Amino acid sequence: MGEHAEQNSEIGDLESRADKVMTHPAFQKARDLANPESGFYRAIAEAEREYRALEEKSAHLEEENLHLRKELEEEKALTAKLRPLAITDGLTGAYNHRYFREELKTEMKRSDRSKTPLSLLFIDIDDYKSFNDTYGHDAGDYVLQELTRIAKAVLRETDIFARYGGEEFAAILPDTNEEDAKHAAERLRKAVENADLEYKGEKMNFTISIGVAAHRSESADDFITNADKLMYLAKDAGKNCSVTRNFAEKELGIDLSLYSNKKQ
Repeated sequence: MGEHAEQNSEIGDLESRADKVMTHPAFQKARDLANPESGFYRAIAEAEREYRALEEKSAHLEEENLHLRKELEEEKALTAKLRPLAITDGLTGAYNHRYFREELKTEMKRSDRSKTPLSLLFIDIDDYKSFNDTYGHDAGDYVLQELTRIAKAVLRETDIFARYGGEEFAAILPDTNEEDAKHAAERLRKAVENADLEYKGEKMNFTISIGVAAHRSESADDFITNADKLMYLAKDAGKNCSVTRNFAEKELGIDLSLYSNKKQ
């Protein structure tokens, strides 16, 4: 009897402790958190949904990024392909007038900055109008193309040969003084003069006159004007020759700033 009462007492104590545990705020909070309907579970579920949404958005952005990179590479490839078309003359394959102007300013700045020589050739086909009248405009185009071909073969890769307009061409010669530019001009002139040309079964030849100017810290426009005037002097001297500024001033006594002539 006494033993039974003692067991009942222990059970009562356990139940009392259990009631205290069950009613303790910490236990109540734990039970609330364990409840699937609790705010804790809802917060976790919401966080999981947001995480999945972020993963999907990240995957979508990565796909868009890959697409944009592909488009950029395609644009770069297209630009590289179109670049030569934008800077070359369609008929001859020489650089065009705009590119010539841009490169001349660049080379003049480099020459001034590094104190290195720079020369400019101005080239004109002699009697081009008469040539066109005799052989036709298609033959005239052929001559322009042949001049470009010969110039590219004779001049250096670093030289910039351009069609200035009509039958006039120009060549920028970096790191080249007037004397060396004169030698380059003569090599080109002789190569043109001695070229064996044939158009539609008919033999033909042509000559060129060249003005040779060295950069003397003048503006780009004045640099071009001086080379152009020297080319006119070559025409006056009988054509099929090259004239330097040094020769014009010292040997012919001509002040280029006062010289004016119409192309013949």
